[in-house]
Amino acid sequence: MRFLNWLYDKWTEFTLFTWLRWNPRRAARLLRKGTPSRGVITGIRVSYTGGQNSSTTRYEWAVEVMPSAGERFKAGIRQNIQHADRMRLGMEVPVRHDDGHSRAIIDVPELLRRWGVEGADVHEMTWKRLRKPPRDGIEDKTLGKLKGERRTATLVDANRVHLAIGLTDNWDLVLEADGRQWVKKRDPVPIYARHLLEPGIALPVAINGEKVEVDWPAAVEAKPGSTSPPAAAAAVREEPAEAMTATPAVPVEQAVAAAPVEDSAGGIGFDTWVAVEAGLVRDRVAPADYDEYAQRHGVPPGQWAGAQAAWQSRMVSDWTIGARFGEAYEAALKKKR
Repeated sequence: MRFLNWLYDKWTEFTLFTWLRWNPRRAARLLRKGTPSRGVITGIRVSYTGGQNSSTTRYEWAVEVMPSAGERFKAGIRQNIQHADRMRLGMEVPVRHDDGHSRAIIDVPELLRRWGVEGADVHEMTWKRLRKPPRDGIEDKTLGKLKGERRTATLVDANRVHLAIGLTDNWDLVLEADGRQWVKKRDPVPIYARHLLEPGIALPVAINGEKVEVDWPAAVEAKPGSTSPPAAAAAVREEPAEAMTATPAVPVEQAVAAAPVEDSAGGIGFDTWVAVEAGLVRDRVAPADYDEYAQRHGVPPGQWAGAQAAWQSRMVSDWTIGARFGEAYEAALKKKR
């Protein structure tokens, strides 16, 4: 499989003239030489691109980049991701960025390694820097406008549609509200909402006569699932990566729950680290005031930078810490000042 992925990579470079196109060349340079940092997905924008007879789905991400040195910044990134049904609002992702903090790219090779899945090495073909990042939350222009009475329904069942050519990206859904059931045929459940396809979950819907539509953006903003894998109904059998992967062959949530978390790194605890990191963004603290702000959370004077670096180092070596951080960071951002 690795040889086939490498072959596909080289064929794509040749047929699409990657070496002559400015954006892919810049993206490839970022992946090779950019500074590795961590980021959190704060916004997702989905749209169609192309003509009426041939269109593709475009994914754009707002990523809060948190360098180990220097001020954090918001990056707008257009980039299609392999195995993107694992991408979530609020999820932590590895990124690489330039020294000027003006360009960033999601480090897909590292992301796939953490997930324990294989993928071709063409990760820069759809990349483009966005001068204006997507707004926080979900903006999906591929979904139609909702009409009808807004209600909350319970998902009773979800079955992926199979055709002669194989699996599709559509689902047959059974929804229930106030004792009444609706069957929604071939619903194109967005990739960012695949964790919600669990029976018993409550979903916001619009009911218009005999028709029902799920408000997937609202559902995800209420339950981002930043550490959740796709639900069982959406799971696709994937070839596991070789021994290089750090991801265990168990569900992500189970692995995170079972992983031990040491009380502290660099002299501060996990909860304190998360609270300060989130507060620096939520309260718009200037870099010069980071240490003073950290002291309000009990961090000894002059120790925040070292403690922050220690936790980031731990997170690089242990993916479960990053998963825990993503979920806790998302919750901390929502707290009032």
